[in-house]
Amino acid sequence: MEQARQETQAAAPAAAEGPRRPRRDRVIKLAFVVVTLAVVALLYWSQRRGLSLPGWGGDLTAALTQAAAEQRSVVVLFASIPPGDPERWLKDSILPKPENEAALRDGGFIKVLQNVGSLSSSQTASRYKITELPTLLLLGPDGVEKNRRPCRTRRIGEVEFRTGFLDCSQVVPPPAARVP
Repeated sequence: MEQARQETQAAAPAAAEGPRRPRRDRVIKLAFVVVTLAVVALLYWSQRRGLSLPGWGGDLTAALTQAAAEQRSVVVLFASIPPGDPERWLKDSILPKPENEAALRDGGFIKVLQNVGSLSSSQTASRYKITELPTLLLLGPDGVEKNRRPCRTRRIGEVEFRTGFLDCSQVVPPPAARVP
């Protein structure tokens, strides 16, 4: 009888651990799924935002009104949503360079970032005949295009940004209107 009681006591902890282990495994698996879904959702929402540049406005109409009143030019960056490698390259390698920031500041340029989901559905991109993203556009105080630089197929260098694009020494004309 004593032996049966000892066997029962020894089996009791083993039986108690049995159900806990699968339950703990289920909790760990559920936590892994929740964390994975949270990371995927965070990545999805961060990509939907589009590019952001400190000091760059988002309202082109207001910038053109300000430019006309102050006789200043407007630099517009048309960027895709979600931003691709060319947009990230411009943001990280060209625009933040001290020489380029100084050229924008000293030239009195108004800076505008236009995030575009689709070229076919954007009225602003259609108005300025934007055919690829990203594209830098330089507009005069009257809103007339002075220069453009598509940056997907041919990246713009930091010196070319200042001494070709901003000073209009290398003008790229807008694409010709397509005839049906």
